[in-house]
Amino acid sequence: IHRVQRWLHCRDKYLDEFLRHDAYGRPSPLPCQCPNCPDLAVENAQERSLGLYCCLDCFQPLRSCETCIVREHRHAPLHRIQKWSDTHWSHCTLQELGLVVRLGHPDSTPCAVPHPYETPITVLHTNGFHQVNIVFCGCATEADDLLKRHQLLRARWFPATLEKPQTAFTFDVLELFHQITSVSGYSAHQYHSALQNLTDNSGTRHVPKRYDDLGHCTRYYRHLQMLKRSGRAHDPAGVSATPNGAMALQCPACPHPEINLPPDWQETAQNLWLFTLFLAIDANFRLKLKDRGDSKDPELGSGWAYFVEHAAYMREIAKQPDLIEKSDCDSTHRAIERAHLKSHNGYTVTGVGAVICGRHGLIRANGVGDLQVGERYSNMDYIFLSSIISASVAIIMISYDIACQWSKNIKTRVTSYPIDLAANFFTFILRYVIPKFHLPAHGPKCQCPYSLNYLEGCARLDGEGIERGWAHLGPYSSSHKEKTAANRHDSMDDLFGSWNWRKIKEMGTTMINKLHTALQGLAKQEAAFMSLSEAASDQQQADWLQMITTWQLDPLNAPNPFQEPEEVQTQSNIRRDLDQQEVLERAQGLNIDVNDVSPVQFLERGINLEIEILKFNAKLTEDKPKVDSSLAGVHGERRRSLIRRIQAWRQLQLSHMPGIQELTEDEEDLADHSDDVEVPPLSVKLLLPSQLSTVVANGNSNSDRARFTSGSLCTKEEKLRTGHAEAALTSLRRAIRCKIKVYKSKQANVRGIRAGTRAGTVVAQYQQKIIVAADIYRLSYDALKALNPGGEWLESFRPLLATDCKGPQLQDNDDNQGTSAHRHRQRQLGDGTFVASWIWQPSRFSPRRPNQSDEGDDNIAMRVDWVKAYSRKQRWDEERALVVEEMRRMLAFYKWKSDWWMQKLDQRHEAPESVRAGLDAYCHKQAQMWKTMGMQCARLWVGSLRAFNIECPWIVEYVGEEQDAASTASGVEMMAGPVPSPLEDAVELE
Repeated sequence: IHRVQRWLHCRDKYLDEFLRHDAYGRPSPLPCQCPNCPDLAVENAQERSLGLYCCLDCFQPLRSCETCIVREHRHAPLHRIQKWSDTHWSHCTLQELGLVVRLGHPDSTPCAVPHPYETPITVLHTNGFHQVNIVFCGCATEADDLLKRHQLLRARWFPATLEKPQTAFTFDVLELFHQITSVSGYSAHQYHSALQNLTDNSGTRHVPKRYDDLGHCTRYYRHLQMLKRSGRAHDPAGVSATPNGAMALQCPACPHPEINLPPDWQETAQNLWLFTLFLAIDANFRLKLKDRGDSKDPELGSGWAYFVEHAAYMREIAKQPDLIEKSDCDSTHRAIERAHLKSHNGYTVTGVGAVICGRHGLIRANGVGDLQVGERYSNMDYIFLSSIISASVAIIMISYDIACQWSKNIKTRVTSYPIDLAANFFTFILRYVIPKFHLPAHGPKCQCPYSLNYLEGCARLDGEGIERGWAHLGPYSSSHKEKTAANRHDSMDDLFGSWNWRKIKEMGTTMINKLHTALQGLAKQEAAFMSLSEAASDQQQADWLQMITTWQLDPLNAPNPFQEPEEVQTQSNIRRDLDQQEVLERAQGLNIDVNDVSPVQFLERGINLEIEILKFNAKLTEDKPKVDSSLAGVHGERRRSLIRRIQAWRQLQLSHMPGIQELTEDEEDLADHSDDVEVPPLSVKLLLPSQLSTVVANGNSNSDRARFTSGSLCTKEEKLRTGHAEAALTSLRRAIRCKIKVYKSKQANVRGIRAGTRAGTVVAQYQQKIIVAADIYRLSYDALKALNPGGEWLESFRPLLATDCKGPQLQDNDDNQGTSAHRHRQRQLGDGTFVASWIWQPSRFSPRRPNQSDEGDDNIAMRVDWVKAYSRKQRWDEERALVVEEMRRMLAFYKWKSDWWMQKLDQRHEAPESVRAGLDAYCHKQAQMWKTMGMQCARLWVGSLRAFNIECPWIVEYVGEEQDAASTASGVEMMAGPVPSPLEDAVELE
């Protein structure tokens, strides 16, 4: 039975128990139940004071008299009291009952010189608003002790004003709001309204409004907490001496020379990649700021945390010329277009640019800046340079969705910045990559040179970590655009700090999960690579490895081992001819681009979308993801991404094919299926010209094709389909020949169940490639048949049957999916009756078709698959090594941070003794917290590290030799179970 169904059986009893609290609990009021009540001396119980008062916030409260309820709440003046009025409980306050809070004397001793406050002050606590009578102390000997604001602060009440405060907020109510907003995007207005409702939700009592005071005090409180946690209170020079970026949380796993790197880290060039600093750059255009004119509101600490120092930033941006560099990338990503966006529509800030730690997602100190008119290079250059001022590594790898364009002239642009900002830039080896999700939107020139899959030293970085950070900040965009510029910076600095701390808390669990994933991925890719290697000679592998090495040194110019040049040759020629034709059509006024998208580009995007839909459905059918599994989540996200792209393409279609919306209305397949239990396949029709009917329907004068498209558009689609058909046949032939080669190698060399299974998996993968390539060809063939049934393309293309997808020789047919039934089938003797499939014959589009005597194409296909498999294996091997190194760096950083706090002891000799005691206690608290974090991470990791025979002598320092031996014995058990959180105790200490 579901837990909700079981609860429904008890619902009536739960409701009765709720209502029980609305009664007095006895038929009539009892005498005061307080054990210290003065009326206990009265012998006659009927003469004692009645217990008419009850506290809502005390645990299992007694029924007390007025005298006792006030006395028992001297140290709890913000509890909510209710009074029994013969028939029900009614609202009452301790202030009405005469409670007076006396500050300056925690032990409740009377003050020799009391200063009663003339009116009650309003105090906001987590349970609502309270009116409190206050008596300030006037007998103190120190001037600071006499200040009313200081007496309130020592009672953990934050005054709303400096002089004569009328409102105060408890530290608890500010901390609760701080924690809620850091995880939920809850606004101050919502929080203030919730506190008002807690005080009175009936509307029968007046509740004061303290919204403005809440906003100011929250801002001060957050800023003070950041100063406190960054150790700025311990600096003898004072808070005003805070250097830029000092309040930002550093990433423990990133390389920090002299903190968490070995002394000889620069001496071995072979391992230098292990100490690469991975950075990710991006812009967010949701974090805007409305133009509200000049504001006198100052920042509390400009440049002290994550935002760049604003005044210097704006001065430098004003000096930089607004260069418009011509892009030679045919990317469809919007960041290229936004690089020189001019419109800002009433906003002084159109977004923010940011630099984060690419592998762990922490925002860099001084790594965030406002964007005024789009994602201009001058803004992003300055933010990037500011974020690496404190870096002192050798290699920096930069992930940016427009890295191909941004990196071209960056060295020239950097020379125009001040020397203190730009000098560090030229000391690094800089490498540029494009995030994995964004790379497919770029053209062929960018696919390999900027690929995180192929470049050495990238490990399993995806470059999309910054997008996850933007998703976290999304709920705050609506409230932040209404703030002043200074308040917005202060609030966002605090949010960035909360994000970084969350990442640090979770880093221990994240690392062990990464290690397990890396080891599993490495084992899988090593097996796949071994199977491919068995089908290639040692000399071939040596040549291909040398080709990879040469390409890694110069990815932009060296021969590309990952590229299959012939596959796109026909497509490239056709596309070039069509582009030249459109240039002439524009000159003659016959062709009008829509949103800078020409008809050929529109058709090409539509055809590619069709292919993507086909591949998605094929992969969905192959994987068969279980309901609510992680694989189902991956397929669901891919489906939603495809739908978004289809919807964007639909908008173009409305312009290139006017009136087509008549056929696209009520498309159920494009509806939101995120709540579906299973991931359904995509069956939407894009309604390209080839898919429109040529039959005149009832009530129409023309067919759908004649109504919604033109002959020119149909001709262009026919040419594009021809290129896609030829490319699909090329892919099909290569997959067939690679499958044949791997199968023959398996038959000749592989022995044993494990090796046979591994090789069989590779054969099955090639079989799946054959199926997909054949389906893509059939898609193009059907489109050509619909567009021009009697065209010249019939000389080269025929219907593709399943029996046509075979090798060019008789013996090639022994590999039919590797099944034993096929291997033992009866064959005719000799090949006198054998006829090769038509796919191996020459055609008008490819006079020199690869045939049985041409081994070059075969080797190219094997080479591409081999180098890709090799790269996948290497990236997983790098991930394993890098995760272990990051574990070591984390523990070293935690130890350094603990020592750093201990070095802060006794630095402010001029401070009062009570302040010095607080400073030293906080040092010990923070030092112990970082030490505990290191020890718990080490205990979490040591079992897995030992179980996998990974050398980690550095871990003994944190777990001890006895714990190390015990963890080694239980390492396998630790891997099998769920990974616990390593920082439960450490979070308590924070």
